Amino acid sequence: AQEVLDSARADPARFAALALEYSNCPSAQVGGNLGQLSRGDVVPEFWQAITAFAGVGVVPTLVETRHGLHAVRVTRRIEGHVLPYDAVRPRIADRLADLGLQHALRDYAHGLMHEAAHHDH
Repeated sequence: AQEVLDSARADPARFAALALEYSNCPSAQVGGNLGQLSRGDVVPEFWQAITAFAGVGVVPTLVETRHGLHAVRVTRRIEGHVLPYDAVRPRIADRLADLGLQHALRDYAHGLMHEAAHHDH
């Protein structure tokens, strides 16, 4: 892994080719590209490493996570913005309504299964 990272740092343009050849992540098929990531998209230790790096380019050290060792290249950073509550209130309301419906349906299904189990006896 260290040799692959050293090669990527020496020639960042080869990152995709190196990922294709050496990575065992499904992203290897697309040159290691994970797309645009947000905090919740990756395990915390991966997020911490790319946030601590704070730049663009190949992260100088291997990133170790519960999934193994990673050579990481950051190609672009877009800083997020905290939105005012009024701007997100409708989305929050929709999400809570969806969750409420999911819980109600799950409770209903459990009730049906419970009834069916007691009718068999």
